[in-house]
Amino acid sequence: MSLPGLDLEKLRGKLGDGPLSAEIVEGGRSNLTYVVTDGTQKWVGPKASARTRAADSARHGP
Repeated sequence: MSLPGLDLEKLRGKLGDGPLSAEIVEGGRSNLTYVVTDGTQKWVGPKASARTRAADSARHGP
C-alpha cells in the first residue's frame, strides 16, 4: 500500500529489516501524520515538510 509522502523502503533501513506497514492518522490539520508498525513496535510521526528537508540538506550537505 502506498501512502502519500511516506517511503516505507527508506524507513525499513532505519527501523529494521522486517516488513513495515503504515496508516495515516485521521483528523490531522496541516501535516499528514502516520503510524508505522513492524507488528511488534509502533512509531508515530509527521511527514517531513519540504521546508524541513531543505533545511536538513543545507545543514548536512547533499
